[in-house]
Amino acid sequence: GAQEHFVWNPDFSNVVQLRGMLHQFDSLRVEPKLVCNNRGVASYAGRTEAIASWVESLRDTMAASRGLEGAIVATAATAPIELRPHLHELIFEIGHGVSVRDALVNLAETLAHPVADMVVATLVMAIDGDATAIGDVLDDLAGSSREIAAGLVEVHSSRQSTRTSIRLSL
Repeated sequence: GAQEHFVWNPDFSNVVQLRGMLHQFDSLRVEPKLVCNNRGVASYAGRTEAIASWVESLRDTMAASRGLEGAIVATAATAPIELRPHLHELIFEIGHGVSVRDALVNLAETLAHPVADMVVATLVMAIDGDATAIGDVLDDLAGSSREIAAGLVEVHSSRQSTRTSIRLSL
């Protein structure tokens, strides 16, 4: 089936609502096909970790008063390797007249990952004028993302151990 993505209301304007979305994000379920094999889980968890790392870097760079666009440019070169081409495309689009908002939405569509959707929702809200607690929200998002990645790996490992035990007992 098609992977569902978080859809945000562009009229959101307060951090309390975003924190509610983070709570909803924490309860997302992973599609069964992602937990069927080692590569699927590793790939999904790896991308989740990569996005979380970039979000932390973005948060720290934004705190240094570079602003969102400057922070995106500054963090692209040091982002996890699997995100770099996508971030370079984001920078290219912005440099060629695509609005930051639209370029971020394109990034979320390209990454096709619920964490990327939440990051973009957060950044779009900041662009739309509610950047009061952006650092805290990005921090929460990165932490939640890491917990999800760790949980996926833990559940998969537990299932693999059970499968191995069953095979050995047969």
